[in-house]
Amino acid sequence: FGTALHAAFGVAMALIEKQRSGRGQEVVGALLATATAFNGFLLTEQSALEPDRGPIGNRAFNSGPTDLFETRDGFIVVHTVGNPLFKRWAGLMGEPEWLEDERFATDDARGDNGAVLSERMAAWCAGRTRDEALEALAAAHVPAGPVLKPQEALDHPQVRALGLLHPVAWPGTDRPAMVAQAPIWLSETPALPPTGQAETGQHTDAVLGAIGYGAQELAALREAGAI
Repeated sequence: FGTALHAAFGVAMALIEKQRSGRGQEVVGALLATATAFNGFLLTEQSALEPDRGPIGNRAFNSGPTDLFETRDGFIVVHTVGNPLFKRWAGLMGEPEWLEDERFATDDARGDNGAVLSERMAAWCAGRTRDEALEALAAAHVPAGPVLKPQEALDHPQVRALGLLHPVAWPGTDRPAMVAQAPIWLSETPALPPTGQAETGQHTDAVLGAIGYGAQELAALREAGAI
């Protein structure tokens, strides 16, 4: 999806350039290029500083506690960046002495010692429900949110209010499937509602017909097993 989105932006830019210069051009996208762009900050850091980072799960490299945490009835995500936020978090945890601890003096230091912070946060969350944890974090002005299960996302009132999902007939099912719309809104040319997954060969006649194949030619191709 990331590559498709970038390709769409590339096409839009190419069309704008064509309006200006009258010249067309090729637009190319690649999965590897998208992965490189999405993780570019890690590659920039590695090339400049060579920290040789490895996998650490959901924990952040350069702040803390920034991680997923399990409560008694679900998971939450907490994102603590900057000294003011860390001060509020340490107060909530009852760890004021950590404000003077060199291990937690900066975001980078907290990222390097994130396992300690995540362990403390995990212990705090373990005794609370998801709502209890989120209410306490909100009262302390520490950014946090629920990690939603797929059904919770489908039922979320904001998702429904924004109309982010549309019911669409789906092959092989006896009820509509909810399909996400394009995540942007244009005031004058709104996006069309999403369509369902095409069945094999569903659009073959339309596509080949658009490039000049007639009914007899299509019938011959079908008889030959080519389509």
